[in-house]
Amino acid sequence: MTITVTGPNRTFKSTNDLRLKQFYIVKLTSGEIVLAAAATDVLIGVLMNKPNAGENADVQLINSQGTCKVILGGSVSAGNMLTADSAGKAVATTSTGNYILGMALEDGDSGDVIEFMPCGHQRYAATT
Repeated sequence: MTITVTGPNRTFKSTNDLRLKQFYIVKLTSGEIVLAAAATDVLIGVLMNKPNAGENADVQLINSQGTCKVILGGSVSAGNMLTADSAGKAVATTSTGNYILGMALEDGDSGDVIEFMPCGHQRYAATT
């Protein structure tokens, strides 16, 4: 069972209809929340509610403590580092330079919502 231990959240205005995008990865563009669209996007966090255009978007920030939920865009294993795909869903990454959302705490497949641990604002760096 996926749980969430809530950390710092922040509210942003949403100019887009995000009612179907709860638990998607978001970025900040011109002061507004939009879905992340690439592993190289500067990720800000995960959308925690279902705002319509003009409503507040509640975002659990990437530097928060605790754990969070995210929707997957592919298969991942616990311990994988996560980034965003072109649809704002989480996917595993081992590519140097990708922005990291956090570490998967459970296995999952595309469309699953899993628990992950945010790991601050950083890029993936291969270790030797």
